[in-house]
Amino acid sequence: KGHSLLSFPHFNLIRLNSNFDKLTKEEQEEQEKWLEESLELSKENNKKIIICFHHSPFSSVSSSSNYHVQRLRKKFVPLFEKYNENIIIVLSGHKHLYERSIKNKVHYLVSGPAGGLRAFSIRKNPYSVFKKSLRSTFTHLSIKNDILELKTYARKGELIDFLTFYL
Repeated sequence: KGHSLLSFPHFNLIRLNSNFDKLTKEEQEEQEKWLEESLELSKENNKKIIICFHHSPFSSVSSSSNYHVQRLRKKFVPLFEKYNENIIIVLSGHKHLYERSIKNKVHYLVSGPAGGLRAFSIRKNPYSVFKKSLRSTFTHLSIKNDILELKTYARKGELIDFLTFYL
């Protein structure tokens, strides 16, 4: 049910709970308040931020009327945009396709299915810049010194996407 912040030399990793239906109203409000305080503290300490949680606010699979999507867009996305100078990337899953989106300078990555069911892109995501439907994928994240690399591979090891961020 919780949320956490892990501090590393070049960045902070913020883990959030997007399973809102499993949280009470008070727990949701506490997490939102904690998130803003953590984002502000990271900014004050000049730390870059990586954020991760389960559901994605933007996807070519999600309906914008989905409860989790609505809540993310209403409560989390405005905070991400407010602190977009510090946020490197927002990582999520849940939707079974690989997709990268950018909205107001914030990068969103849906990691895709490592195995199991694969989804077909059926909805319009106006922020999508790259996607792979019907492919099993996994994303490898590595950090060396002040460089973050994300490499996404298809099942048989084919590199399908690559991102580099400077921390």
